[in-house]
Amino acid sequence: MILHKSIFITGTGTDVGKTYIAAGICFQLASRLLDKKLSYIKPIATGVDTLNEDFEFIKKELASLNNFHCSSILEYIEPASPYISALAENKVIDYSQILKETNSLISQNDLSVIEGAGGLMVPITENKMMIDLMSDLKLPVIVVAHFDLGTVNHTLLTLDKLQEKDIPILGVVLNQPNQGDRELFSCAVKSNAHEIERVSGLEVLGQMEYDEDFESNNFKCIAEKILEQC
Repeated sequence: MILHKSIFITGTGTDVGKTYIAAGICFQLASRLLDKKLSYIKPIATGVDTLNEDFEFIKKELASLNNFHCSSILEYIEPASPYISALAENKVIDYSQILKETNSLISQNDLSVIEGAGGLMVPITENKMMIDLMSDLKLPVIVVAHFDLGTVNHTLLTLDKLQEKDIPILGVVLNQPNQGDRELFSCAVKSNAHEIERVSGLEVLGQMEYDEDFESNNFKCIAEKILEQC
């Protein structure tokens, strides 16, 4: 039985498509669990002026699902790390309060998808990083990585750091966040998933095409893997 379960979506860096992958996962989970309360939670967002575009994207895409809602805690204007963005507004982030509020939101739902800002080592405060929030929330993690050349290195470094902190890893999702020519690095693209699995021993849950439909088999398979572990 699902009860206050959560997953944390992180990435190998900025602009790898974490929000898009989070939206697809939320769509699949909410569609399957119509009698459960599901939530997308963004503890900290930066680069937000008058409108949180990522937040609004998810609300729009999942507007038809009555059992789903979105929550955000802190938003800052400057497109930088939470620590720097807060300083730019002469503010200081209370890490313990972020942790408390995130846990409170999780407790109000049957299943929550939490999305981090940037990658693991993005500073939240002077001495707390995004990876600390993942560790303190005690949540299993899905790592979103770019499908392109260089992703094996970036992904393995991210996985190693998570394992150093004993953070459970559900798997990796390779994503194509921008429309481009996959044939340019076709050899690398075709071998990335195999190499990540071979070296890390962890599963690549899906390899997403650009703007892939939320009802695709890739998203369905990822949702099934999540539910197996919940």
